Amino acid sequence: MTTDNALVQSVWPLIGRTEELRRARAAVRGPRAGVVLAGASGVGKSRLSRELLETLSGRYEVRWAAATASARSLPLGVFAEWVPATAGTDPIRQVHAVVNALSASPENRPVIVGVDDAHLVDDLSALVLQQLVDRRAARLVLTVRSGQPAPDAIVGLWKNERVERLEVLPLAREESDRLVARVLGQPPDPPTAHRLWQLTRGNVLFLRHLVEQEREAGRLLTRPGSAVWTGNPVISGTLGELIDAQMGSLSPELALVVDSVAVSEPVDATVLVDVVDELALDLALARGLVRIDHTGRRELVLLGHPLYGEIRRDRTSPARLRRLRGRIASAGGTVA
Repeated sequence: MTTDNALVQSVWPLIGRTEELRRARAAVRGPRAGVVLAGASGVGKSRLSRELLETLSGRYEVRWAAATASARSLPLGVFAEWVPATAGTDPIRQVHAVVNALSASPENRPVIVGVDDAHLVDDLSALVLQQLVDRRAARLVLTVRSGQPAPDAIVGLWKNERVERLEVLPLAREESDRLVARVLGQPPDPPTAHRLWQLTRGNVLFLRHLVEQEREAGRLLTRPGSAVWTGNPVISGTLGELIDAQMGSLSPELALVVDSVAVSEPVDATVLVDVVDELALDLALARGLVRIDHTGRRELVLLGHPLYGEIRRDRTSPARLRRLRGRIASAGGTVA
């Protein structure tokens, strides 16, 4: 499908991260051994880390690896390409061999090792990173997802202040609008900007896929002077997969929590515990599926992200939605 005024670039520009980039660069060049960029899925940690490494590539020898859940079961899985055949099968010998391979620099330049999603590395790979710091053999640039468990060796890097931990937050509204305008070549009109913000809340990954999806579907149009979004989004395809991945597997009890909030948001916490299992609510809070907003003396439960509600409402039958609304109303109602 061809469209006029197509998206400017496949890799979106880095907007609104000047301060984070400055602090991350200072951490790499300072007395500590590097930086850990932490944040929720989709806020732009990976993009920021790549930009950081690009700015430092003239001075440093850069190594880059991305951890995955599937490779976590393999010892040294994230560093497989740096395990020499001569390392044998002894784990400690393999760790030392990988440390030497990563820190080797043909031009005798300092080395930076970047690992995306470092919370997913196996224990031996975590030991490699710890050894790189202990030996002062390389600087580190790591990304981790906030709230996710990580190997002790990784957590110890920032807890013991060996590296600096920098929180990467979602974009602010103004930054989100500027990013959309830059990508589309025209500023979004006020209703479009408002809708995009209400749905994505500064999550760059969600914003990118929503814009590209709606552009491809012909609902997001670029006109002289502005970009206009018509119609309603259908959360499917890649965007739906991304939302599913961020939410994770939902047990029936967890699904009931999310769906109850999705149909009646915001819900008073005292009302919600009369409708759902309290342990499931605690787990939903811990996983970021829902969140608590303290308004005065009241605790209101909202979804962890607006798109969770979009996808759950889209996939739930009208009859179930009506039943859930009725249960919430019978238990005390929603907040006006």
